[in-house]
Amino acid sequence: MSKLVYKGGSPAFSGKLIDYNPIGKEEKDAAMAVLESGKLSGFVATGDHRFYGGEKVQEFESIFSKKIGTKYGISFNSATSGLVAAIGALRLNVGDEVIVPAQTMSASAACALAYSAIPVFADVEKETYGLDPNSVRQRISEKTKAIVVVHLYGHSARMNEILAIANEFNLKIIEDCSQAPLAQYHNKNVGTFGDIGIFSLNFHKHINCGEGGIALTNDEELRERLCLIRNHGEVKGFSGDLSHTIGWNFRLTELQAAIAVEQQKRWIF
Repeated sequence: MSKLVYKGGSPAFSGKLIDYNPIGKEEKDAAMAVLESGKLSGFVATGDHRFYGGEKVQEFESIFSKKIGTKYGISFNSATSGLVAAIGALRLNVGDEVIVPAQTMSASAACALAYSAIPVFADVEKETYGLDPNSVRQRISEKTKAIVVVHLYGHSARMNEILAIANEFNLKIIEDCSQAPLAQYHNKNVGTFGDIGIFSLNFHKHINCGEGGIALTNDEELRERLCLIRNHGEVKGFSGDLSHTIGWNFRLTELQAAIAVEQQKRWIF
């Protein structure tokens, strides 16, 4: 049996590893086509298809959601924005508690603070760095409303046990899949277990369009709320109640989406 490198063995790969997913001819051509069109964004606060963004934004959302396995994809200008929008779409409010992992990127916990909710830290497991279900259970109180599950370093958290806890206590689940896209748990992609799954398109992630993110969901109402929050909370002809919807400009540009479309073609399934 060959030795591990740190024990004196030879590395399997001796070349230089790149820091980010490279940009090739396909991405450059796609970006140039958008530039030549002169239409760098397609968002308008109308009651028609333009409320959902431009052609490339909607193309990327459709392809990505189908590949991962959900009905809807809603792109954002970052995964951080997507996490904030997810908290808002789930209607979390002042004083609500959100259980988050003690080891994660700051946005996974800070997103709760955007709506004056309170992040409550639970331990992670040493094998996967995913949330420890036993620790989650110990931190549930009468104020707990949601769990942010972070799939870290390509590993999935133990979703069956976390889902059982969420069902027992009627809790919502947000999955942060930014550092584990295409990871699976029991042959099912992460980001498809909870109410909303979040993925990153940052320059050092698997899909690199500079900055960006995307939320996935199977719930049509959550999709509409996410779209409203992304687009200033404004839309003409909307018949629902907008009084509790605060929106920002969390929109992805056509230029970024065009690059993301080409980047995800490199994914191997």
